[in-house]
Amino acid sequence: MNYLLDTHALIWYLFDLDRLPDNLRRLITNEANVYASLVSIWEIAIKVKIGKLDIQYTPQEILALCHNESISILDITIHHIDATMSLPLLPYHRDPFDRLLIAQAKVEDMTLTTCDRHIPQYSIRTLW
Repeated sequence: MNYLLDTHALIWYLFDLDRLPDNLRRLITNEANVYASLVSIWEIAIKVKIGKLDIQYTPQEILALCHNESISILDITIHHIDATMSLPLLPYHRDPFDRLLIAQAKVEDMTLTTCDRHIPQYSIRTLW
């Protein structure tokens, strides 16, 4: 099975390990098919820039950290962007980063690791 880390799961794994549940920490550490999306790297960069996240790493350094932790990087493709068009517009969940992660999980048949309680309503596999 392939696992796609939600942005907060990636942040917590790389920078605040104590916030992750033990089962997810073990999965990321031991599973060979764990991915982080460029969507998450972009979201982290934006949150750092606007002051919502205090991480002193550049996007390139975060990619290097992922590589060091054996987390593969999932590029964004036109198929992922197209898939966002078929996702319902739920009134309480319009985050464009999450929508693209959900679309990627659907297109790539991945399990999205997230604690966001709204995401399972998109009919994708989730874990947390």
